Amino acid sequence: MKWLRLLASLCAAPLLYGLLCLPLLGWWMDFFPSKVNELGGTFYAPLVFSIELLQAAVLLLCGMAVALIGGKDRWQKVCVAMATLDMLAIGVMVQRQFWEALPVWHHWIFFLLILVMMPLGGSITRRLRETLVSDDAAVRLS
Repeated sequence: MKWLRLLASLCAAPLLYGLLCLPLLGWWMDFFPSKVNELGGTFYAPLVFSIELLQAAVLLLCGMAVALIGGKDRWQKVCVAMATLDMLAIGVMVQRQFWEALPVWHHWIFFLLILVMMPLGGSITRRLRETLVSDDAAVRLS
């Protein structure tokens, strides 16, 4: 069962990111047609920052989903760590394709967002789960 959780975690993060972030980014960039270059990117700093905020939120959700799929205890941390590395590998491949479309600093910030937001989402999920379990146990005792 553990290995099935790991496999599901490795698939869930990129799938969730693709289902949420890509359509949202396309929708958001449609509001700024004059700022989007022919490569599908932008060098307009406010738009780039807003893209990064959207990506950060979706990466946080991806980390939370992976933590839910990963189960409990140490195995959950393994699933989050492996899914984070999986997303980083995919992110590097995708960012290489768009290297000229966006400012170089954006790509490095995106890599950092993956490394920070996915584990943060896992940590938040772990703490929420612990809080809910302890609250549930307190209710049962009273």
